[in-house]
Amino acid sequence: MTTARLDAPATAPSSVAEMDYYPFWRLSVEQYHAMIENGILANQPMELLDGFLVQKMAKSPPHCLATQLLLEALLPVLWFVRSQDPITLSESETEPDITVVRGHPRDYAHRHPGPANLGFVVEVSDSSIHRDRKLKQILYSQNGVAQNWIFNLENRTLEIFTQPASVKHQGYGHSHVYGHSHVYGPDDRLSVVLEGVIIGEIPVREILPA
Repeated sequence: MTTARLDAPATAPSSVAEMDYYPFWRLSVEQYHAMIENGILANQPMELLDGFLVQKMAKSPPHCLATQLLLEALLPVLWFVRSQDPITLSESETEPDITVVRGHPRDYAHRHPGPANLGFVVEVSDSSIHRDRKLKQILYSQNGVAQNWIFNLENRTLEIFTQPASVKHQGYGHSHVYGHSHVYGPDDRLSVVLEGVIIGEIPVREILPA
């Protein structure tokens, strides 16, 4: 198999749409899986985002703590919780910090969960806030992921985005957005909702790093 080196532009694209203007080589999910199976990406902290290999952000101690606190708060739910494991989208394979998945872990012995299997995905954001709010959120909405949570460590808030939709712009095509959002602060209690049913509440202060 031959490979070619592709030089990145001096300024990185700021959105999924802008990437189409640069000479990138795009990968399918199947090609990405083949690279993993053949050891090409061994020990490389990468994600597949809209067909592009993107290096994952380093995790700070508050990031790791926030992920663990939220994971422990979600464990009693009837679905099951995964941490930093892949989910397969149409042209991406992201690794959210936390994913609430329908069914039993054995259901995914031979594949990763897809949008139809997800209750919600959580990105814990400090240095990765721009990527999580822009690129990843577009991908989650585009693929119909029901809920995208962003745990904003800098602002000490939990941002919940629901109702994924495609919005048509006259002369500019479509954009993928979440139709509803709500920001929870340290003094708020978050209702955890799966498929329209409230299954529990989380005091936001209890899942914030000190």
